Amino acid sequence: YEVLDIGSTIGFFILGFFNILVSADIWQRIYSAKSVKVAVRSLYISAILVFVVGIFLLLFMVYTKSLDQVFPKDQAFFYGVIVSKWPIGFIGLISGAIICMVMASLDTMIFIFGLTTANDLFVNILKKPVSLKIKYARFSMLFITLIGIILSLIFTKLLQTGLALSSLGLALAPTVLLGAKWKLPPKAVNLSLLFGILTFIILPIVGELNPVNSSITLLTSILGFALGFIISKKNK
Repeated sequence: YEVLDIGSTIGFFILGFFNILVSADIWQRIYSAKSVKVAVRSLYISAILVFVVGIFLLLFMVYTKSLDQVFPKDQAFFYGVIVSKWPIGFIGLISGAIICMVMASLDTMIFIFGLTTANDLFVNILKKPVSLKIKYARFSMLFITLIGIILSLIFTKLLQTGLALSSLGLALAPTVLLGAKWKLPPKAVNLSLLFGILTFIILPIVGELNPVNSSITLLTSILGFALGFIISKKNK
């Protein structure tokens, strides 16, 4: 196991912190809350639960570290913890639960992508009829699902894929967080997303993703927002 340097530690923190804040799963529950008070209380409870689960997972990792001399490093957790300590039936149950959690998050992302594309691209930009929004949303959801399947066959490294998706989440952070409180100039939003998405595309081409360079997406997205905000002010 490699010891994380300070840059990687900060990079992982930035990726995790901002991706949680812009997560569609959280915003869905905020918008569906009965009141602001309920939403705030739920966020506090969720933060505590995330911290507790994090500590629980950390204990697993510490125990796995002690098995370095018994099992190969890349197999210590699977064979040393799961196979040797848990009942076979429980392993299947946990595997099913993990798959369900992944599916629950992915279907939310696909659904949000479909609605956003149908509304912002087809209706607002291409001026298609609003009555066809559901049709365009379904088409967009099917399209992004097929793209995801193809990319999963090409990019098989889970860590690199996770860093790429997290980097894309950072591109949304400035507009989502600022837009929750203030009305943002369209040009600032567009440039922020443009800069962030371009960085997301360029990074894997330039070199291998790591926690440090994946966080650059947040900086370029903020830069794009600032530039768009200044241009909007000057045009008034």
